[in-house]
Amino acid sequence: MRFQEAVLYAKSAIANEVTKEAYKASAEEGETAYNVAVADFLNAPLINEIDVSHYNGQPDSYIQVRAVDDSDVIEVTVTIQNSDGKEVESGAAVLKEGSIWWCYPATVNNESLEGDKIIIHVSDIPETLLSKKGEFNHLENFKENVLFNLRSPFLYDRGSIQLP
Repeated sequence: MRFQEAVLYAKSAIANEVTKEAYKASAEEGETAYNVAVADFLNAPLINEIDVSHYNGQPDSYIQVRAVDDSDVIEVTVTIQNSDGKEVESGAAVLKEGSIWWCYPATVNNESLEGDKIIIHVSDIPETLLSKKGEFNHLENFKENVLFNLRSPFLYDRGSIQLP
C-alpha cells in the first residue's frame, strides 16, 4: 500500500516542473527524478537532535532542532505545552544559514517549565511528517520519543535520551 502511494506521489511530483527539477537535481548517476521522488516519499525526515540548553522559558531564549532528510526538510514547527496540556506557544523554526539546524526563538514568557512538553513537527517535500514530543522534568532531564510517522501505521519509540 505504501509503495503504491509512493508511486502515485512520484507521478504527481514529476508532472510538476518545479518539483521534477528539484528531484532531478538531487538524483545521483543512474537515478531519475521519478526514482528519487519514490524514495523521498518512503523515507520520512529524521530529527537527529533537539537542543533545549538555550531555552529558559523567557522570550528570545531558543530551541534548536537538527533535522535531515534524503531530499530537503521544508518545515520545522515547535509547540510548547504546559504540564496540563495547555499550549504556551507554537510556531515555525528558521533554518540557520548553511546548516541543518533549525532555530525556534521563544516569544512568550513561560513561568514554569516543570512537566512542560515540546512537540516538534518536521516535513519534507512530499510532506512526510515526523513528530517528536519531549517532556521537561527540569531542563537537564529533557526526554524525547518519536511519536509517529503519518505515512506509517507503526509507532516509533527510540526510548528516552538525555540532552545537554
